[in-house]
Amino acid sequence: MLFDEHHLRPTYIFKQGVPGKSYALNVASRFGLDESIIVNAQEHLTKSQSTDINLLMEKIHETALDNENTKKELALEKEKLLKERKMFENDVNLLKEKREKLLQSVENEKQAIIDNTKESIDEVLKALNNPNIKVHEVIELKKKIEDLERHPEVVDYNETISEGSYVSVPSLNIVGRVKRINGKFANINSDSGMSFKIEISKLHLIDEPVRKKVAKTNVDSSISNGLGLEVNVIGYHVEEALDEVSKYLDACQLKNFKQVRIIHGLGSGALRKAIHEYLKKCRFVESYRLGNEYEGGGGATVVVFK
Repeated sequence: MLFDEHHLRPTYIFKQGVPGKSYALNVASRFGLDESIIVNAQEHLTKSQSTDINLLMEKIHETALDNENTKKELALEKEKLLKERKMFENDVNLLKEKREKLLQSVENEKQAIIDNTKESIDEVLKALNNPNIKVHEVIELKKKIEDLERHPEVVDYNETISEGSYVSVPSLNIVGRVKRINGKFANINSDSGMSFKIEISKLHLIDEPVRKKVAKTNVDSSISNGLGLEVNVIGYHVEEALDEVSKYLDACQLKNFKQVRIIHGLGSGALRKAIHEYLKKCRFVESYRLGNEYEGGGGATVVVFK
């Protein structure tokens, strides 16, 4: 509370942060209090103020010392934080460099896989254009294409593909019609007469083009028409029988047969032996065996495809 020292009366004005001062003796002197009493009181007050000032100075000194210690601790903590921040920034920069190198390495590896895959696909497609290619070789190349197609990058065209849709596989330069959809995969009959199992995300919906004549294969039409689950070569010479069996098995592969029977009879066993030697060399044959009593016994051989 501020005090009017000239008129010795309060102003009733409060000012925060300003220490107060006693004006009791001044007011007492004004109102005529004995001077000796006032002098005596002033002497006692001076001693008391001196004691209070000493105590206050000690308190100020302690506070200043505490502040200095706190300041030093804060400076040390700041220095520590700056060092940690610098180390963190160095670690971040190092991680960024490693990340960039890793991404570049992955990109290079990815590009190498794509280049190798495209090169392999080009070789397969070039081989398919060979008019002298055997049907079982076509089947092997078809499987190779399907294996290669699992590696290239997936391109999601965000199109609605359904059974009957006419589609293309851009990475393989193949077009055809969707025959069946099973989960994420679609079975496609290509214009070249081959069937493929490709991921739907890799298909591109297109308009059906004008049909072109499909090149003939080396499969005998007399075999492919009305193809059954068995072929009878009894009475054939060995070379004739092997040629007939080869064409028959090729046609069965195109029809996706799982198991067929070759009837060769008993005879001297030469025909059976020659056929078994041929089957042993066929990479598309899973296994073969002589028939049981209901399948012709030793006069027939049952063939299981891969």
